[in-house]
Amino acid sequence: MDFITKVRHLTYNDFTVSDYSDDEKDLYHASKAFLASDEKQAEEIAKKIYLSTADMEIKNTVRHFLYCLLVRQERFSELPQFDIPNNTEEEIVISLLSSLDTTAKTTNNYDCLELLPHPFEQLFITVQINSVDVVMLIDTGCQLTTISETTAQKCNITANTDATDSYNTYGEKISVYIAPVNCLSIGKSTFYNSACTVVPDSMITIDDVTIDGILGWETISKLKWEFDMKQKKVIISAPKNADLIRNLVYDQFLMVTVNVDGKKMTMGMDTGASHTQFGTVLSDIFSDCEEENITTSGAGSSREERVYVIPRVSLSIGDGAVQLENVNMLADYESCASKFFITPGVLGFDIAKDKTMTIDWFNRHLSVR
Repeated sequence: MDFITKVRHLTYNDFTVSDYSDDEKDLYHASKAFLASDEKQAEEIAKKIYLSTADMEIKNTVRHFLYCLLVRQERFSELPQFDIPNNTEEEIVISLLSSLDTTAKTTNNYDCLELLPHPFEQLFITVQINSVDVVMLIDTGCQLTTISETTAQKCNITANTDATDSYNTYGEKISVYIAPVNCLSIGKSTFYNSACTVVPDSMITIDDVTIDGILGWETISKLKWEFDMKQKKVIISAPKNADLIRNLVYDQFLMVTVNVDGKKMTMGMDTGASHTQFGTVLSDIFSDCEEENITTSGAGSSREERVYVIPRVSLSIGDGAVQLENVNMLADYESCASKFFITPGVLGFDIAKDKTMTIDWFNRHLSVR
Protein backbone atom coordinates (compact mmCIF):
# COMPACT_ATOMS: atom_id res chain seq x y z
CA MET A 1 0.00 0.00 0.00
CA ASP A 2 1.54 3.33 -1.07
CA PHE A 3 1.77 6.36 1.23
CA ILE A 4 -1.22 8.32 -0.15
CA THR A 5 -3.43 5.23 0.09
CA LYS A 6 -2.40 4.81 3.72
CA VAL A 7 -3.28 8.45 4.40
CA ARG A 8 -6.69 7.97 2.78
CA HIS A 9 -7.34 5.10 5.23
CA LEU A 10 -6.47 7.17 8.32
CA THR A 11 -10.16 7.17 9.19
CA TYR A 12 -9.65 3.58 10.34
CA ASN A 13 -5.96 2.61 10.40
CA ASP A 14 -3.05 4.65 11.77
CA PHE A 15 0.55 3.94 10.74
CA THR A 16 4.13 4.87 11.62
CA VAL A 17 5.74 7.69 9.59
CA SER A 18 9.34 7.58 10.83
CA ASP A 19 10.66 6.17 7.53
CA TYR A 20 8.91 8.69 5.26
CA SER A 21 10.08 12.00 3.76
CA ASP A 22 9.49 15.36 5.45
CA ASP A 23 6.72 16.20 2.96
CA GLU A 24 5.00 12.89 3.64
CA LYS A 25 5.28 13.36 7.40
CA ASP A 26 3.77 16.84 7.08
CA LEU A 27 0.90 15.45 4.97
CA TYR A 28 0.28 12.80 7.61
CA HIS A 29 0.07 15.44 10.36
CA ALA A 30 -2.15 17.71 8.22
CA SER A 31 -4.48 14.76 7.60
CA LYS A 32 -4.62 13.86 11.28
CA ALA A 33 -5.40 17.48 12.20
CA PHE A 34 -8.09 17.65 9.51
CA LEU A 35 -9.80 14.49 10.79
CA ALA A 36 -9.60 15.82 14.36
CA SER A 37 -11.43 18.98 13.22
CA ASP A 38 -8.37 21.06 14.12
CA GLU A 39 -8.92 23.26 11.08
CA LYS A 40 -6.37 25.91 12.00
CA GLN A 41 -3.50 23.44 12.29
CA ALA A 42 -4.59 21.51 9.20
CA GLU A 43 -4.65 24.72 7.15
CA GLU A 44 -1.24 25.90 8.41
CA ILE A 45 0.44 22.60 7.56
CA ALA A 46 -1.35 22.27 4.20
CA LYS A 47 -0.31 25.76 3.09
CA LYS A 48 3.30 25.05 4.08
CA ILE A 49 3.31 21.83 2.04
CA TYR A 50 1.64 23.46 -0.96
CA LEU A 51 4.28 26.19 -1.16
CA SER A 52 7.30 23.92 -0.65
CA THR A 53 6.66 20.46 -2.07
CA ALA A 54 7.71 19.28 -5.55
CA ASP A 55 5.58 16.14 -5.22
CA MET A 56 2.44 16.81 -7.28
CA GLU A 57 0.44 13.98 -5.71
CA ILE A 58 1.03 15.42 -2.24
CA LYS A 59 0.35 18.94 -3.55
CA ASN A 60 -2.98 17.87 -5.03
CA THR A 61 -3.92 16.19 -1.75
CA VAL A 62 -3.33 19.33 0.33
CA ARG A 63 -5.16 21.34 -2.33
CA HIS A 64 -8.18 19.18 -1.55
CA PHE A 65 -7.89 19.97 2.17
CA LEU A 66 -7.58 23.68 1.43
CA TYR A 67 -10.61 23.56 -0.86
CA CYS A 68 -12.71 21.98 1.92
CA LEU A 69 -11.47 24.42 4.57
CA LEU A 70 -11.61 27.65 2.58
CA VAL A 71 -14.87 27.08 0.70
CA ARG A 72 -16.78 26.18 3.87
CA GLN A 73 -15.51 29.42 5.43
CA GLU A 74 -16.53 31.31 2.25
CA ARG A 75 -12.96 32.55 1.76
CA PHE A 76 -13.35 32.48 -2.01
CA SER A 77 -10.79 35.21 -2.76
CA GLU A 78 -8.00 32.98 -1.41
CA LEU A 79 -8.77 30.02 -3.66
CA PRO A 80 -6.88 31.04 -6.86
CA GLN A 81 -3.49 31.11 -5.12
CA PHE A 82 -3.87 27.35 -4.58
CA ASP A 83 -5.09 26.65 -8.15
CA ILE A 84 -8.63 26.06 -6.92
CA PRO A 85 -11.03 25.08 -8.48
CA ASN A 86 -9.23 22.07 -9.87
CA ASN A 87 -12.15 20.16 -11.45
CA THR A 88 -15.72 20.57 -12.71
CA GLU A 89 -17.37 19.56 -9.44
CA GLU A 90 -15.40 22.21 -7.54
CA GLU A 91 -16.31 24.78 -10.18
CA ILE A 92 -20.03 24.06 -9.72
CA VAL A 93 -19.88 24.29 -5.92
CA ILE A 94 -17.79 27.49 -5.88
CA SER A 95 -19.92 29.07 -8.59
CA LEU A 96 -23.10 28.42 -6.61
CA LEU A 97 -21.76 29.43 -3.20
CA SER A 98 -20.00 32.59 -4.38
CA SER A 99 -22.40 33.75 -7.09
CA LEU A 100 -24.81 35.64 -4.85
CA ASP A 101 -24.57 37.76 -1.73
CA THR A 102 -26.68 35.56 0.52
CA THR A 103 -28.01 37.00 3.77
CA ALA A 104 -29.74 35.09 6.53
CA LYS A 105 -32.32 35.98 9.16
CA THR A 106 -32.32 33.14 11.67
CA THR A 107 -34.71 32.66 14.54
CA ASN A 108 -33.57 33.89 17.96
CA ASN A 109 -35.56 31.12 19.64
CA TYR A 110 -36.08 27.42 19.10
CA ASP A 111 -38.27 26.64 16.11
CA CYS A 112 -40.10 23.29 16.02
CA LEU A 113 -41.06 21.69 12.69
CA GLU A 114 -42.87 18.45 11.92
CA LEU A 115 -40.93 15.62 10.32
CA LEU A 116 -43.27 14.52 7.56
CA PRO A 117 -44.46 10.91 7.30
CA HIS A 118 -43.00 9.54 4.10
CA PRO A 119 -42.98 6.13 2.36
CA PHE A 120 -39.17 6.25 2.06
CA GLU A 121 -38.65 6.50 5.85
CA GLN A 122 -36.32 9.44 5.46
CA LEU A 123 -36.13 12.96 6.89
CA PHE A 124 -38.55 15.27 5.06
CA ILE A 125 -39.78 18.72 6.08
CA THR A 126 -41.82 21.46 4.40
CA VAL A 127 -39.86 24.60 3.50
CA GLN A 128 -40.86 27.65 1.49
CA ILE A 129 -39.05 28.56 -1.71
CA ASN A 130 -40.13 31.97 -3.00
CA SER A 131 -43.18 31.61 -0.69
CA VAL A 132 -44.20 28.24 -2.22
CA ASP A 133 -44.41 25.16 0.02
CA VAL A 134 -41.91 22.50 -1.02
CA VAL A 135 -41.22 19.12 0.61
CA MET A 136 -37.47 18.64 0.97
CA LEU A 137 -35.25 15.76 2.04
CA ILE A 138 -32.69 16.81 4.69
CA ASP A 139 -29.51 15.29 3.29
CA THR A 140 -26.05 15.89 4.80
CA GLY A 141 -24.67 13.68 2.03
CA CYS A 142 -25.66 16.24 -0.62
CA GLN A 143 -23.33 19.24 -0.98
CA LEU A 144 -25.77 21.65 -2.59
CA THR A 145 -29.49 22.28 -2.24
CA THR A 146 -31.11 20.72 -5.29
CA ILE A 147 -34.63 20.86 -6.74
CA SER A 148 -36.37 19.20 -9.66
CA GLU A 149 -37.25 21.08 -12.84
CA THR A 150 -40.95 20.76 -11.93
CA THR A 151 -40.31 22.33 -8.53
CA ALA A 152 -38.28 25.11 -10.16
CA GLN A 153 -41.22 25.95 -12.45
CA LYS A 154 -43.65 25.89 -9.51
CA CYS A 155 -41.43 28.28 -7.55
CA ASN A 156 -40.79 30.60 -10.54
CA ILE A 157 -37.07 29.79 -10.63
CA THR A 158 -35.14 30.10 -13.88
CA ALA A 159 -31.54 29.28 -14.72
CA ASN A 160 -28.83 31.90 -14.71
CA THR A 161 -26.19 29.56 -16.18
CA ASP A 162 -25.93 27.05 -19.00
CA ALA A 163 -26.34 23.40 -18.06
CA THR A 164 -23.24 21.73 -16.58
CA ASP A 165 -22.34 18.06 -16.31
CA SER A 166 -22.33 16.67 -12.77
CA TYR A 167 -22.84 13.24 -11.19
CA ASN A 168 -25.53 11.50 -9.14
CA THR A 169 -25.20 9.25 -6.07
CA TYR A 170 -23.62 6.41 -8.04
CA GLY A 171 -21.29 8.45 -10.22
CA GLU A 172 -23.59 8.59 -13.25
CA LYS A 173 -23.40 11.78 -15.31
CA ILE A 174 -26.34 14.19 -15.04
CA SER A 175 -27.02 17.68 -16.39
CA VAL A 176 -27.55 20.47 -13.84
CA TYR A 177 -27.81 24.24 -13.81
CA ILE A 178 -27.52 26.89 -11.13
CA ALA A 179 -30.49 29.12 -10.38
CA PRO A 180 -31.13 32.04 -7.98
CA VAL A 181 -33.53 31.68 -5.06
CA ASN A 182 -34.91 34.96 -3.82
CA CYS A 183 -36.15 33.54 -0.54
CA LEU A 184 -35.71 30.15 1.15
CA SER A 185 -37.49 29.79 4.50
CA ILE A 186 -37.07 26.95 6.99
CA GLY A 187 -39.56 27.65 9.74
CA LYS A 188 -38.79 31.15 11.06
CA SER A 189 -35.29 31.22 9.52
CA THR A 190 -34.96 32.75 6.05
CA PHE A 191 -32.11 32.89 3.54
CA TYR A 192 -32.31 35.71 1.00
CA ASN A 193 -30.64 35.83 -2.41
CA SER A 194 -29.28 32.29 -2.28
CA ALA A 195 -29.02 29.72 -5.07
CA CYS A 196 -29.67 26.06 -5.84
CA THR A 197 -28.97 23.47 -8.47
CA VAL A 198 -31.81 22.31 -10.72
CA VAL A 199 -31.85 18.81 -12.22
CA PRO A 200 -34.26 16.85 -14.43
CA ASP A 201 -37.12 15.22 -12.51
CA SER A 202 -35.80 11.77 -13.41
CA MET A 203 -32.54 12.55 -11.63
CA ILE A 204 -34.11 13.38 -8.25
CA THR A 205 -35.99 10.20 -7.48
CA ILE A 206 -36.07 7.60 -4.74
CA ASP A 207 -37.42 4.17 -5.70
CA ASP A 208 -38.63 5.69 -9.00
CA VAL A 209 -40.71 8.37 -7.21
CA THR A 210 -39.73 11.99 -7.91
CA ILE A 211 -39.23 14.18 -4.86
CA ASP A 212 -39.49 17.98 -4.78
CA GLY A 213 -35.95 18.64 -3.67
CA ILE A 214 -33.00 18.02 -1.38
CA LEU A 215 -31.87 20.41 1.33
CA GLY A 216 -28.09 20.29 0.94
CA TRP A 217 -25.20 20.75 3.32
CA GLU A 218 -24.49 24.38 2.40
CA THR A 219 -27.90 25.26 3.90
CA ILE A 220 -28.06 22.63 6.67
CA SER A 221 -24.67 23.76 8.04
CA LYS A 222 -25.95 27.28 8.75
CA LEU A 223 -28.38 26.10 11.45
CA LYS A 224 -28.39 23.85 14.51
CA TRP A 225 -30.68 20.81 14.12
CA GLU A 226 -32.14 18.61 16.87
CA PHE A 227 -34.02 15.64 15.43
CA ASP A 228 -36.44 14.20 17.99
CA MET A 229 -37.31 10.88 16.41
CA LYS A 230 -39.76 9.86 19.15
CA GLN A 231 -41.87 12.97 18.61
CA LYS A 232 -41.16 13.10 14.84
CA LYS A 233 -40.08 16.72 15.12
CA VAL A 234 -36.97 18.74 14.39
CA ILE A 235 -35.97 21.74 16.50
CA ILE A 236 -34.03 24.39 14.59
CA SER A 237 -32.06 27.26 16.07
CA ALA A 238 -29.35 29.75 15.20
CA PRO A 239 -25.85 28.41 15.95
CA LYS A 240 -24.09 29.77 19.03
CA ASN A 241 -20.67 29.24 20.59
CA ALA A 242 -20.66 26.31 23.00
CA ASP A 243 -17.97 24.39 24.86
CA LEU A 244 -18.39 21.07 23.04
CA ILE A 245 -15.95 18.36 21.99
CA ARG A 246 -15.40 18.56 18.24
CA ASN A 247 -16.22 15.33 16.44
CA LEU A 248 -17.36 16.53 12.98
CA VAL A 249 -15.32 17.17 9.85
CA TYR A 250 -16.36 17.87 6.25
CA ASP A 251 -14.53 16.19 3.36
CA GLN A 252 -17.11 17.23 0.75
CA PHE A 253 -19.14 14.76 2.83
CA LEU A 254 -19.94 15.02 6.52
CA MET A 255 -17.91 12.66 8.75
CA VAL A 256 -18.08 11.96 12.49
CA THR A 257 -15.75 10.34 15.04
CA VAL A 258 -17.29 7.20 16.53
CA ASN A 259 -16.27 4.23 18.64
CA VAL A 260 -17.07 0.76 17.30
CA ASP A 261 -16.39 -2.20 19.56
CA GLY A 262 -13.72 -0.25 21.44
CA LYS A 263 -12.00 1.11 18.32
CA LYS A 264 -12.06 4.82 17.46
CA MET A 265 -12.66 5.68 13.80
CA THR A 266 -14.20 8.29 11.49
CA MET A 267 -17.32 7.43 9.49
CA GLY A 268 -19.48 9.22 6.96
CA MET A 269 -22.73 10.76 8.26
CA ASP A 270 -25.55 10.81 5.70
CA THR A 271 -29.01 11.85 6.88
CA GLY A 272 -30.24 11.13 3.35
CA ALA A 273 -29.59 7.44 4.01
CA SER A 274 -32.24 5.58 5.97
CA HIS A 275 -29.83 2.86 7.09
CA THR A 276 -26.21 2.61 8.21
CA GLN A 277 -23.86 0.55 6.07
CA PHE A 278 -20.27 -0.61 6.52
CA GLY A 279 -17.44 -1.67 4.24
CA THR A 280 -15.75 -5.06 4.59
CA VAL A 281 -12.78 -3.36 6.26
CA LEU A 282 -14.84 -3.99 9.43
CA SER A 283 -14.99 -7.74 8.82
CA ASP A 284 -12.23 -8.18 11.40
CA ILE A 285 -14.71 -6.89 14.01
CA PHE A 286 -17.87 -8.53 12.65
CA SER A 287 -17.49 -12.13 11.53
CA ASP A 288 -20.91 -13.61 12.36
CA CYS A 289 -22.76 -12.45 9.22
CA GLU A 290 -25.09 -13.88 6.60
CA GLU A 291 -24.77 -13.03 2.91
CA GLU A 292 -27.71 -11.48 1.01
CA ASN A 293 -28.45 -9.61 -2.22
CA ILE A 294 -30.26 -6.28 -1.82
CA THR A 295 -31.31 -3.27 -3.93
CA THR A 296 -29.98 0.10 -2.76
CA SER A 297 -31.42 3.42 -3.92
CA GLY A 298 -30.03 6.94 -4.09
CA ALA A 299 -31.17 10.17 -5.71
CA GLY A 300 -31.65 9.33 -9.37
CA SER A 301 -30.41 5.72 -9.33
CA SER A 302 -30.53 2.26 -7.77
CA ARG A 303 -28.48 -0.92 -8.02
CA GLU A 304 -28.15 -4.49 -6.80
CA GLU A 305 -25.51 -5.15 -4.18
CA ARG A 306 -24.18 -8.15 -2.31
CA VAL A 307 -23.99 -7.62 1.46
CA TYR A 308 -23.21 -9.36 4.70
CA VAL A 309 -25.81 -8.68 7.38
CA ILE A 310 -24.41 -7.92 10.86
CA PRO A 311 -27.04 -8.96 13.46
CA ARG A 312 -26.13 -6.33 16.07
CA VAL A 313 -23.78 -3.32 16.26
CA SER A 314 -22.92 -1.16 19.29
CA LEU A 315 -21.62 2.35 18.63
CA SER A 316 -20.77 5.30 20.83
CA ILE A 317 -20.89 8.88 19.54
CA GLY A 318 -19.63 11.34 22.13
CA ASP A 319 -21.39 10.38 25.35
CA GLY A 320 -24.25 8.61 23.58
CA ALA A 321 -24.68 4.88 22.96
CA VAL A 322 -26.32 3.52 19.81
CA GLN A 323 -27.55 -0.02 19.19
CA LEU A 324 -28.25 -1.08 15.60
CA GLU A 325 -29.63 -4.34 14.23
CA ASN A 326 -29.16 -6.01 10.84
CA VAL A 327 -26.54 -3.60 9.51
CA ASN A 328 -25.36 -4.23 5.94
CA MET A 329 -21.65 -4.67 5.24
CA LEU A 330 -21.08 -4.15 1.51
CA ALA A 331 -19.34 -7.26 0.16
CA ASP A 332 -17.96 -5.58 -2.97
CA TYR A 333 -16.41 -2.60 -1.18
CA GLU A 334 -13.53 -2.65 1.26
CA SER A 335 -14.86 0.60 2.67
CA CYS A 336 -16.84 3.72 1.75
CA ALA A 337 -15.24 6.79 0.15
CA SER A 338 -16.08 10.37 1.03
CA LYS A 339 -14.03 12.44 -1.42
CA PHE A 340 -10.40 12.04 -0.36
CA PHE A 341 -10.64 9.89 2.74
CA ILE A 342 -11.89 6.32 2.70
CA THR A 343 -14.15 5.58 5.65
CA PRO A 344 -15.05 2.21 7.18
CA GLY A 345 -18.74 3.00 6.78
CA VAL A 346 -21.54 5.54 6.47
CA LEU A 347 -23.98 6.21 9.29
CA GLY A 348 -27.60 6.71 8.27
CA PHE A 349 -30.28 8.43 10.33
CA ASP A 350 -31.22 5.05 11.84
CA ILE A 351 -28.61 5.87 14.52
CA ALA A 352 -31.24 8.27 15.89
CA LYS A 353 -34.12 5.77 16.04
CA ASP A 354 -36.22 6.59 19.13
CA LYS A 355 -33.52 9.10 20.16
CA THR A 356 -32.61 12.77 19.68
CA MET A 357 -29.76 13.52 17.27
CA THR A 358 -28.19 17.00 17.27
CA ILE A 359 -26.11 18.30 14.36
CA ASP A 360 -24.27 21.49 15.33
CA TRP A 361 -21.77 22.25 12.58
CA PHE A 362 -20.93 25.67 14.05
CA ASN A 363 -19.37 23.86 17.02
CA ARG A 364 -18.35 20.82 14.91
CA HIS A 365 -20.39 18.54 17.14
CA LEU A 366 -22.84 15.68 16.67
CA SER A 367 -24.59 13.93 19.55
CA VAL A 368 -27.12 11.12 19.92
CA ARG A 369 -28.92 10.68 23.20
